[in-house]
Amino acid sequence: MRHRIALPTELLCAIIGFLPLKDRIAVTHVCQVWRKLALEARAELWAQIRWGPSSTMDVLAARLARAGTALIDLRVDVLQWRFPPVAAIIEPYIGQLQSLRIQIDAPGGSLRPTIAALLGLLTSRPAPQLISLTVFLDGMEARLTSPLFLNTTPRLRHVDFTCFEYVCAAARHPTVKILRLETEELHIPRQLHNYLRPFPGLEALDILSERYLADRGPGPMAALPARLDALIIGFQNRKPVPTEILELIPHGDVKQVEYREDLEDKKPGFRNAPSFPSQDEAIIMQGLQLLRPVAFFISFILYDSDGDSSAITDELENGLCTEVIMVDSLRNRRVFSASHKMFAPSFLSQVVVLNIREEDLYIWYLHRRTSDGPARFDALESLVVHSLLEINDYAEDTSWRSPFFISLPYPTVFEAPRLHSITFTTDEEVTFAPEMISEFLLHFLGRTIETPLELLELRNIRILGHNIAEVARLTLLAPKIDSRDDGLEYEYDVANLADFDDIDFS
Repeated sequence: MRHRIALPTELLCAIIGFLPLKDRIAVTHVCQVWRKLALEARAELWAQIRWGPSSTMDVLAARLARAGTALIDLRVDVLQWRFPPVAAIIEPYIGQLQSLRIQIDAPGGSLRPTIAALLGLLTSRPAPQLISLTVFLDGMEARLTSPLFLNTTPRLRHVDFTCFEYVCAAARHPTVKILRLETEELHIPRQLHNYLRPFPGLEALDILSERYLADRGPGPMAALPARLDALIIGFQNRKPVPTEILELIPHGDVKQVEYREDLEDKKPGFRNAPSFPSQDEAIIMQGLQLLRPVAFFISFILYDSDGDSSAITDELENGLCTEVIMVDSLRNRRVFSASHKMFAPSFLSQVVVLNIREEDLYIWYLHRRTSDGPARFDALESLVVHSLLEINDYAEDTSWRSPFFISLPYPTVFEAPRLHSITFTTDEEVTFAPEMISEFLLHFLGRTIETPLELLELRNIRILGHNIAEVARLTLLAPKIDSRDDGLEYEYDVANLADFDDIDFS
């Protein structure tokens, strides 16, 4: 006698949910039980819909119908030369949409039917379930002067507009928390003010434009949205935002501000890269409490991948993509990402606490080989070095750049007369020979037994004790060594500032 074993409905639906669309359709043809389960018990299995030029309107209509009453995630990709009347098919489902992305690629040609259908879809009905809205226009621009979805968007949180101008005095979407704008031209403050007016509850604003233009007459904006916690200002084509325009944006009270260069080819290369900070970056620093120590996180982005140090000579000469995070004692944060020719001496003289990755220290060593002298940190008191590898890891990966495996002797790289503490920290436990740290202190930092450190902290780092003489030399260079097994994580990804936890300075 054969016993039939049936999987619980919830488990079977979860398994089907991991399948791509093509395989989900195949599941509906296995048996009547699975077909009924897939089509009726879990309509949301069919509610993630992407419609493009290769699909027909009948396919779109069938997929929308198959979603039943489930909330729908819809993406529509349109080409200028093929824009069938899909708006009429989508419109009845506006109330079910929880996310909508419309992307139109239209390099020239007659665009009036495309624009009319787009605007009609976005203003036709309420969207009570909509959480995310994206409108991406490539090769064209459009302007909307009526409220989105009749001003009925009680759940809308995220809005992303590319070359789409939303100018409507009557529009109100107070639940929107994140707004991203990308334009060819952005007039400050008039146009930016018009963009922000419908979204008084914004917490994060990301703007990117090829050209920033200043309006004549009215002066700076009165204020940014009261709840704004994160502001990202991007510039393209290696053209920084003019200082007179940055001064029109009242960013001083915003807790987290990022200023970044958007590289279309993902590689810096202009020969007139400034030293950090440039004049425009100095304006972004406003709002930090500089009277107290500020923590700095400094890193570089390299684009050569062959492991040869000489391959980055051009980048060192013409501009490295530099990322700098500055956090003051009140947890205000400023982030900079652009091409620079290292750092201005006046800036380095202000750094009190420096957080840096191991491989980025090596970049400073490469720069030192062609410079007149060491980088001077007159105020530096604490250095934190992150993400060290084990000895065996260096042997296996010879392309890894490390200041702990530089051929001796070499000239001092950092000159920091006030430096009193160094922390080496990793996320996983690693093992170091004592001479690796001693040589780093002696040569990279120029320390001697006569000028020892006050404190050396080792977090998740074990020191080998095989050579008593080397252990003794290390203790002379750093008489107080604090070893702990609680590594710190390096704060590096700053793509979405609004999601960052505050740094604890207690």
